[in-house]
Amino acid sequence: EVAYALWDSEIGDQMRQNRQTSPEELLRQENRMMRYDAAVRRLFTAMPDGAFDARSFEADTGLTFAVDAPDRVGRDRIADATAAAAHYPLPCMTVDLGTATTYNVISSKRAFLGGFILPGVQTSLRAISSGTAQLPPISPETPDHLIGRNTVECLNNGVMFGTAAMLDGLAARVEAELGEPLTVVATGGLAPCIMPCCTRKVIYDSDLLFKGLAILYSKNAE
Repeated sequence: EVAYALWDSEIGDQMRQNRQTSPEELLRQENRMMRYDAAVRRLFTAMPDGAFDARSFEADTGLTFAVDAPDRVGRDRIADATAAAAHYPLPCMTVDLGTATTYNVISSKRAFLGGFILPGVQTSLRAISSGTAQLPPISPETPDHLIGRNTVECLNNGVMFGTAAMLDGLAARVEAELGEPLTVVATGGLAPCIMPCCTRKVIYDSDLLFKGLAILYSKNAE
């Protein structure tokens, strides 16, 4: 069974500020999160394989879909795109640096145009370590110089600067194809480590996915 954690700005602010919360307030927050969870389950588990039926009027994302099979778009990508369209200048490209690195492109007319999917940073590092005899597993971190001077640095700098160069390159090509300035928003745990390696402006939003889920809840809750 899949469990979803949903973002609520008020609850998040309280958590960040480490406020003292009364039992009554905790109960109110718990009830709110239970309602969120029920709404998201209705949105994302209606289909047998868990795909999101973006064409259904029951799931208003605020977007149109200019892709071959809207119902096959991953729910995490839908949530990221929904949040980006609501919170950032369009056109926009989101980059979610997770197990897979997923890019979504949203046009100035709020159309989900598609994007790119490729192995995530950690996934790539695990693959190269397990598939070779002398390349060790490493924990990626922001490099302080470009050219690696030993095996660990070569692995780390290669994947970090390589991911950043890919982000910069894809953003430039998407921007050229759309013919408009492109906003780029990154999320995911490794985004803050990779952004310093980028040459273009990239906005970091650690809560992009949760903001998108909260918007979907607000649009579709009974």
